[in-house]
Amino acid sequence: FKKLSKGTVELVCLEKDELADVLAYEPKSRREQRAKDIITFLSHTGMRVSDLRSFSKDWVVGDFLDFYPQKTKTIRVQVPIAKQVREILERTNYKPYCYSERQIGKEIENLCSKIESLKKKIGYNGKLIEKYKVLTTHSIGRKTFINICIQSAIPLPTVMGYSGHTTMDVLNVY
Repeated sequence: FKKLSKGTVELVCLEKDELADVLAYEPKSRREQRAKDIITFLSHTGMRVSDLRSFSKDWVVGDFLDFYPQKTKTIRVQVPIAKQVREILERTNYKPYCYSERQIGKEIENLCSKIESLKKKIGYNGKLIEKYKVLTTHSIGRKTFINICIQSAIPLPTVMGYSGHTTMDVLNVY
């Protein structure tokens, strides 16, 4: 990764195979299903939790989510709706469950701790730690989404339109 003017950022996100492992996991409870749905939703849309909390059915325009993110409010984002996201929206009557970020984080960590590929140790802040322990809603959502888009050779201007980034400096971190 190229060093940016603001310093460097440690990139922690789900890789394609790890996300596939999460998607293949069979939840044992409603709580695990919610956590899996949130991981699926965030990683397939690149949304922040603040946007998920304010989600509106009006954002669904054909095959796209079309909205103004809470953080920027002036930058319109249009993201294609993946099949898995559409299924979650239909199952939840277009009201994907979202509660406190702390609670979501706990549930995501609990679910990810059961997935073998996420138990591997990675270098993080100078220590070796199991990957599932350092995953956040942001790393599972936006970072995973952007990383997979880039790995899938989606042109950077298109990725910027999906994520709402306005400069390449920020996007280059991924």
